[in-house]
Amino acid sequence: MDLTTETRRLLNRFVVLPKVEWLKIIPYLRLTSIKEGEHVFREQDDCENIYLVLKGIFQIYYSTENGDEKIKRFIGTGESLSPLPSIIRKKPACYSAKALENSVVAYISYTDLETLTQKSHHWERVYRKGIEEALATREDREYELFTFTPQERYEKFRKTYPQLNDRLPQYLIASYLGITPVSLSRIRSRK
Repeated sequence: MDLTTETRRLLNRFVVLPKVEWLKIIPYLRLTSIKEGEHVFREQDDCENIYLVLKGIFQIYYSTENGDEKIKRFIGTGESLSPLPSIIRKKPACYSAKALENSVVAYISYTDLETLTQKSHHWERVYRKGIEEALATREDREYELFTFTPQERYEKFRKTYPQLNDRLPQYLIASYLGITPVSLSRIRSRK
């Protein structure tokens, strides 16, 4: 996988940059593979990197005191994967990110991203557009949790993640929907 070409293709949905701007990120950008079941970061880790999923899917989850995992969301190809509030505030991550399949991510340190955005208004715009997208996605998720019925949340999940419905264990989907696996089974049986 060509790191620069794939990253450019995915970020072009925010801002189409001239080639000279893409050359500015090359010294900072890194690529890594994450195996299924491995974590990019865990709750309480000190994190500094901003990740972009080039291939794969991740579960973002909180851990409860009794060891349960509460799924915050799933992150797929083309999406950012970082505990940004923790990075900005220089606090440990409050959730974990685990690969659900073999995946590939590009990453840049937050410090390097700040350097790049200070040098280039183009990269500042890419960063801002990424933040706007993340905020809109979060707002949509909160709205669904507070106003949708479990059936409606499941339908939205199926539309948003059609590739995951048959591939993920029922307990992960149920956790994401904020319901029990038994409730999810009932919803599925009505279909």
